[in-house]
Amino acid sequence: ANRPYFQRAIATRAFAVGDFQIGYVTHIPTINVALPILDERKEPFAVIYAALELSWLDQMTKLANLPPESSVWVVDRGGTIIASAPDSAKWVGRSSEDSPIAREVFRTNASEGTLPGRAADGVERIYAFTRIHSALAGNGGQVIVGVAKSMALRGARKILEWQLLSLGCIALVTLGAAW
Repeated sequence: ANRPYFQRAIATRAFAVGDFQIGYVTHIPTINVALPILDERKEPFAVIYAALELSWLDQMTKLANLPPESSVWVVDRGGTIIASAPDSAKWVGRSSEDSPIAREVFRTNASEGTLPGRAADGVERIYAFTRIHSALAGNGGQVIVGVAKSMALRGARKILEWQLLSLGCIALVTLGAAW
C-alpha cells in the first residue's frame, strides 16, 4: 500500500500505472498497474494489481529492425529508462538525466519532434521522439529513437549524387550542341 501506483488507484478510483521499480521480493525490474474494486457506494474495498516484467519490452526494442548504429529508449514519466537497445544492461533503471539527448527531449516539453545530437558512444544521430499516452508508461513517458546521421541521410545523398551527375551530363550535351 506504500507504492505510489497503489495510492493513485485508491485516490482516483481508477486504473493507475506505476513507475519503474525493482520488486521487493523478486528483485526484478517491473512496472506495476493497479485497479481498485469499488463497492456500491463507489468506495474502494480492494485493489487488483499486477507487476509487468520489463524483459518483454526490452525484447521488443531489439526486434524493432532499426538500421545499424541506431538506438531506442523507452522512458517512463519519471525519467527512468525502462527499455533500451543496444546496451539495455547499461541503461535500464538509470535516470534519463544521464543522457544529454534525453535531457533535451524532456526540456523541450514537446509531445513529439526531432533533434540532432551526439550520443555517449560518439555516434552522431538524428533523434525522433514521441510522448507515450498508454498504460505502460502512463501519461508523459517518451520513446526516443536515434538513427545514425550517415544512415538517415544515405538515401538523400544518393539521390543528390544521381541528380548532380544527370545535370552534369545534360550540361555537357547542351554545351556540345551549342559549340
